[in-house]
Amino acid sequence: MSIDSKAKGTKAETEVVKKLQEVTGLAWARSPLSGATSYCKGDVWLPPTTGKISKYCIEVKWYEDDQITCNLLNQTESQIEKWWAQTVREAGQMNAKPMLIFRKNRGKFIVGVSDKLNCDVNCLTLEKNKTIIYMYLLEEVINLFEFI
Repeated sequence: MSIDSKAKGTKAETEVVKKLQEVTGLAWARSPLSGATSYCKGDVWLPPTTGKISKYCIEVKWYEDDQITCNLLNQTESQIEKWWAQTVREAGQMNAKPMLIFRKNRGKFIVGVSDKLNCDVNCLTLEKNKTIIYMYLLEEVINLFEFI
């Protein structure tokens, strides 16, 4: 039995919230209306009750098919580029840095950011049409981010 995309997205967001809570000790939460408000963009945030503001606007995706290599070198925009464009747009609206966290079915979470991390772990760099995304396994780098 397959999970519908809305339920899958909710599950992914909930998993990311738990990971961020474990690493930072802060009360991360799923964004109201999945970021479709004027005061909160992205899928995961630090609510005002925490007294903290995240440096990142975090968008979360969970997909079934290969979204990284599909159409990657074509003239058209690949799905990951579309996700990144959404993340960058929403981050700009929040005056924050973009952070895209995504995973494939039965895969590990990958994090995409606009700044290369200074660390000795595998990094996949996507550079196409003025877009640069540095991608890492989330579990390998989550402790390196300064979220607030």
